[in-house]
Amino acid sequence: MAARVLLKEGSIAVFLLVILGIMVLEHQYGQVRSYLSSNSNTPNVVTTSSNDRVGEARAAIQSCRIESLQDIKQFFGYFDQDKYKCLNKKSFGGTESYGLNRLIKFTDGYKYVCLDPGVAPPPSHCLVYSFGINYEWSFDDAMGVYGCEVFSFDPTMAMKDHQRSPKVNFLHLGLSNITGRQTIGSRKCEVDRLGGIKDRLGHAGRRIDVLKMDIEKMEVEVLEEVLSHQPELLTSVTQFAIEIHPGAYKGQNLSDPTNIFQRFWRIFQQLKCLGFLLLHWNYNPAVSNRYWWQGSRQSTCYEIVWLRPPA
Repeated sequence: MAARVLLKEGSIAVFLLVILGIMVLEHQYGQVRSYLSSNSNTPNVVTTSSNDRVGEARAAIQSCRIESLQDIKQFFGYFDQDKYKCLNKKSFGGTESYGLNRLIKFTDGYKYVCLDPGVAPPPSHCLVYSFGINYEWSFDDAMGVYGCEVFSFDPTMAMKDHQRSPKVNFLHLGLSNITGRQTIGSRKCEVDRLGGIKDRLGHAGRRIDVLKMDIEKMEVEVLEEVLSHQPELLTSVTQFAIEIHPGAYKGQNLSDPTNIFQRFWRIFQQLKCLGFLLLHWNYNPAVSNRYWWQGSRQSTCYEIVWLRPPA
């Protein structure tokens, strides 16, 4: 009997904590949402015609002058460039984690979004794609509370397609450079290309206000495929938050075009040619991702946000 009472009380406590968390998120983002709603009625559509957008994006990639990565210092120095001057940059989500046998506490899972007029996701009609969840919902939930329609994707989670909340929808589907079945870890997963996923959801022609991608080392293949075949999908994205995983530099041959740092270097330049500007970056906060290279502290994993301002 006592055990049942404790279980019941514990369930009530968990329920109350969930409600409290939602109330905190509502308070945190409510004023911003209210302000933006009264100052922006821009519909979530791409304003240029489909043919023009396709042609412009493909022309930008074809004419993009790609310089080879000659020295790893160029890669590390990329993040020292001037950032897009956002006056209202806000973090969404984030949960506390621990490293080094729980001796070090850090926050992970958050993403920065610029809320300046003209680039801010318009509440009540913004669209967010979030690839890679791994049961860490804080960003997706926060964007849902803000007012966006959120689609969360992860084929490795033991969950079926479902509606998590009025604004957050989960799909047991992965993002890839192919369509079909693909082995991810030890699982055979259903995957699709970005264009195929937009078509599935009936989002062709819609702007993705925030595209979040944390797909554990598959981001290179995905971005190379999109940039080569459908770069117009990225020109319909306003803010692009990604976690990249180049690993540790240990003197690898940079002249090899298949080198991971060289491939990321090409992607950085192609995104610039499409009009993306660096908004924010930081090393992934997990201590296990950090390493030393020639006396400087580096990371195997970076959190990056690019923004594509209106022309």
